Amino acid sequence: MKMKRFIFGNEEREVEGNGLKLGVSANHRNDGHGMQDHNSILIGLAKNGLENWSFMAVFDGHQTDHVSKYLSKELINNILNADKKLFDELAQNKIDQNQETQERIKLAIKKSFFNTEENHKDGQEFDPDALYSGSTAVACLISPTHVYIMNCGDSRAILVSDNQIKIVTLDHKPNNPLEKERIENAGGRIWVKENRICGKKDINLSRSFGDYQFKVNFDLDPFKQIISAEPDIYIHERSSQDEFIVLASDGIWDVISNEEIQQYINYRLKITQNLAEICKDVINVCIKKVQSCIFIFDNLYNYIFFI
Repeated sequence: MKMKRFIFGNEEREVEGNGLKLGVSANHRNDGHGMQDHNSILIGLAKNGLENWSFMAVFDGHQTDHVSKYLSKELINNILNADKKLFDELAQNKIDQNQETQERIKLAIKKSFFNTEENHKDGQEFDPDALYSGSTAVACLISPTHVYIMNCGDSRAILVSDNQIKIVTLDHKPNNPLEKERIENAGGRIWVKENRICGKKDINLSRSFGDYQFKVNFDLDPFKQIISAEPDIYIHERSSQDEFIVLASDGIWDVISNEEIQQYINYRLKITQNLAEICKDVINVCIKKVQSCIFIFDNLYNYIFFI
């Protein structure tokens, strides 16, 4: 199967392939900054033997789309290049995805996040926008047997299987004890009242790509900076009980809980199998739950798909 790459803007679409059915919907704030978030959807990877693997990601940018746009094009390539021998062996079916292989994939993903940021940083002319631009990343790498969910920032993914939420990614916020410890050890200061890291432009998350104003201590490793691009990685073995995954930016999760979105999706699936419509409905439900959504929903991306 040839790779299919899908990039969507402010619209609803459905995509099918590799036994997956995806719904995509987005709603962007019109505040003069333009679209700051991007996505990446690949049904089949651009490597012989990995055509039955897929990749989906949401990149929630802030300040500009310098970083999120770059990630949408380069992150998956850097994942595959982080351990070429590993992915060659997987493509040629020389190894199974046993626990040892899973750990190698996790290390490749982690390495790729730091490599991607370093490559982006090297390519920047450091104008003010580049210094303060950043992006979260929440993504899924799906093989025929396993799901690898990765998260960096305050976007979130949930995986539902056998009517249970089996995976919930951790939101990377400054008030998380481990995040707070890293921030303060690196010389950062947290504005506790607003739960923001103090800087020329304060920020309310503790991990992201970009945001180079918080990554200037060259005596520290990348994962020890005030803000880090280190991802959390979760692994799930696929089964016939798997139902759906949701990838969404913080605009969704700020107003709806994991359990609420699971229940709502289950309810809507009894009425329609149009996943794009369900994605749009989720966004509309979130908007209705607040009075001044324009200040909250700067970027809303939502993906739902069966596995």
